[in-house]
Amino acid sequence: MGTQIVGEIDIKCLGRNFSPGDLYDARNDKLLKVSLWNEDKLREGTVVVPTSFTDSFISTTDTQREKLSVLKVLGETKLNLCSGLLDVGGVEASYIRDSRSKKNIASVILQYYTEVESRKLNMSLFDQKRRGFDHPNLISKYGEATHVVMQTTNGARALFQFDHEVDDESQRSDVMAKVSFTVGELFGVRVQWNAEKESTLREVVQKLQVTFLGGGVALDSPPTTYEEAIAVYKDLPSKN
Repeated sequence: MGTQIVGEIDIKCLGRNFSPGDLYDARNDKLLKVSLWNEDKLREGTVVVPTSFTDSFISTTDTQREKLSVLKVLGETKLNLCSGLLDVGGVEASYIRDSRSKKNIASVILQYYTEVESRKLNMSLFDQKRRGFDHPNLISKYGEATHVVMQTTNGARALFQFDHEVDDESQRSDVMAKVSFTVGELFGVRVQWNAEKESTLREVVQKLQVTFLGGGVALDSPPTTYEEAIAVYKDLPSKN
């Protein structure tokens, strides 16, 4: 395919519409929505494996680079996003582009992540004697392509943002710690903080403002209070 890049690579799709069989230009991080095979052959040659993985954690990041690290975006993809060379959609875009002034706000993010299935191409599709390519002309037509998408992992990511007003900037780090501790207690995510539990919970919960940033999870109405956020969070596994 006219490439100088060889071997397997693993990238984060960040809401981009990758599908097994797509051609991909790794040098420019560009997805080419064309395939060497017809849809019927791709469907027959794709193995779907159910997966079961769920994780939750809390972060207190503000800068774009820190947010990309939270989303586990590495290398050139991170550089392209930071420089504006790559655009993203969905929950990642809402989180990364949130540029509201937070000088008087202590903001904490609770991230929920789950994987539900893996889709992988069968290597028999590359056997020219048995099946072969339906559109071999695309190899020369899209000479910039370096790889074929072999496998995708599908799931969902949901981000809850908890904001707490700060009267004085000097108190921001202390309030941030209290919010992290409180959110961790309420949602069962372990957060280490040396403080009196009950008094901290009561004090912080009363002033929390909640924003739900979505992520492929359909809700009738997004939560705006911590009680509603807890109910949504506990119901997320049934939404996949």
